[in-house]
Amino acid sequence: MAREIDLDEVMLSIETVRGWLAKVRESGPLLKGLDPEEIPDERCRVNDDGSLTIFVVLPGGEVSMDVSRSHWTYRH
Repeated sequence: MAREIDLDEVMLSIETVRGWLAKVRESGPLLKGLDPEEIPDERCRVNDDGSLTIFVVLPGGEVSMDVSRSHWTYRH
């Protein structure tokens, strides 16, 4: 069963950060008209296979991206 955690609890590869930023840019229509204060912090789910799903739930839908186990680790 996937476990939800704060994104602050993990370190991401630079490739993952770039991919997430691109995903957010693509999601412009979901962000349009939102006050930045209304946008919740990103969260993530640790999946059973060790991958990670980064996501943010917006009023118009969820923006998410899967990350392989080799591109993230827990902060120590």
